[in-house]
Amino acid sequence: LVCGMLVGVHLTAHRNQEIAAVSDAYSTAFQTNVTAMPVIVSKLAQTVHEDFTVRHTFETDDMVKVCSVWVSPSVTSTRFEGTDAVVDGKLLYCLLYQDSAGTMGYREYTGDFTQQVPISADCGEMSFDPAVGVCSCSASVGGDRVETKVSILISGSVYCNVRETVVTNLAISEEKPKLPDEGSALVLYFCDSGECIWDIAKRYNTSPSAIMEENGLEDEVVSCRSMLLIPSAG
Repeated sequence: LVCGMLVGVHLTAHRNQEIAAVSDAYSTAFQTNVTAMPVIVSKLAQTVHEDFTVRHTFETDDMVKVCSVWVSPSVTSTRFEGTDAVVDGKLLYCLLYQDSAGTMGYREYTGDFTQQVPISADCGEMSFDPAVGVCSCSASVGGDRVETKVSILISGSVYCNVRETVVTNLAISEEKPKLPDEGSALVLYFCDSGECIWDIAKRYNTSPSAIMEENGLEDEVVSCRSMLLIPSAG
């Protein structure tokens, strides 16, 4: 017996890379017009290779022997529940059989499957687009029923998705300078825990570094409710 075979291989390469992007911008000297858009940044968190067995039983009539069986799998939905990814799908069974009279016949059956895949990644928003393949399948007749057994492999990549805002255009109007606030050199600001120094500086038209230097801060996010001295930009 001599046979030829053409095998196709599909590969996906991943590389996690840090990309510099501007999420906000302003000028303390001139009016600015910032255009931004939301983007989703994905990072590879985990690769999945999960094999499992699915069994189905179907009613039949006058089928005495299964000569050949092949299965076409498909994924109908994917969702996350706790620490698992739940994959729902369908299996299309194609059976070539022989009846009691020795006549050959063909019949199709459809069965559902649900498989829970453990996910070790820990992030707020995840995505998973799995592929399913059949490793092996078999079918046997017992009375008025046919029993099937399929070994399935689920594979794919789990991504952590982060939603960010990225500046796409920045226009500085040099003909529209900002007038300095001559009322006071310092402003007292009572901030809450978790506030960002950048947002405070932008609100009072000064630089984040000036606020951090004036108040002896090392982190760009305020750790506790406190009073800050806000210096003027001039």
